[in-house]
Amino acid sequence: MRGVEFVGILLIALLPVLAVFGVFGPDRRSVVATSAGIGIEVDYPSRLRFENLERLQILVTNNTAAPRDITLEIDPAYLEAYSGLLFTPAPDERYVFRIVGLPSGESRVVSAELSAHEYGKHSGSVRFASADARGQVEIETLIFP
Repeated sequence: MRGVEFVGILLIALLPVLAVFGVFGPDRRSVVATSAGIGIEVDYPSRLRFENLERLQILVTNNTAAPRDITLEIDPAYLEAYSGLLFTPAPDERYVFRIVGLPSGESRVVSAELSAHEYGKHSGSVRFASADARGQVEIETLIFP
């Protein structure tokens, strides 16, 4: 047996082992950003399969002493990898959400159901802004065939 054949056999034998350990299965990540008392936590699929349904969830928290109007925006470049987008609540503009008068110490959730329809690695950002705070987090998802 030649060296190339041996390497090929090893790679073929390795694929099922990697699958058993979840290397090709779905996975989730969370990222957090804060600025001037406004915080977001984004929970998103970091790895999923084509046509699988997953959820993107954004938790917005006001840790300031007064109510705040907060705007969230999800990068369209990231969302173009998905079909059948269903947002709760509905966006005010394309992928833009306005949370008006979020009371001090309270949180709101913006979520989206995502059905993967483009293979590959897809990345983008989730941005937030209020009168005196701005920030963003980067998100990235790998969609397997």
